[in-house]
Amino acid sequence: MVGIFIYVMLYVGYLEFYFTADRSMTIRILREIDSHRNRGMSTEEIGKVYDVRAYYFRRFDEMIDSGYLRQEGGEYFVTKKGTRVARLYTFVIRALHLEGG
Repeated sequence: MVGIFIYVMLYVGYLEFYFTADRSMTIRILREIDSHRNRGMSTEEIGKVYDVRAYYFRRFDEMIDSGYLRQEGGEYFVTKKGTRVARLYTFVIRALHLEGG
C-alpha cells in the first residue's frame, strides 16, 4: 500500500513539473529573458518573442479538447466537468487563502 502511495506521489510530482514546464507563462518569460544573459528585455521585446494571444487561444483549445469548455457561436461555456474542476479549485484556493489580485 505504501508503494502505491509513493508511486502516485511521484506521478503527481512528474505531472506538476511537466505542466509547469510546458504551460507556465512565467517559466517561458523567465527562460526568454535568461537567454539574453547580459542584456535585459522590455515588455515590448518579450511581446514580440512570446505571443501571449496565441498562448491564450492554445489554452482555450486545450480546455475544449479536455471537455472543460464548449464553444458555441464564438462564445465559451463551462461544461459539467469544467464546473466540478472550477469549484474544487475555488474551494482549495479559499481554504488556503490564496485569493488575491
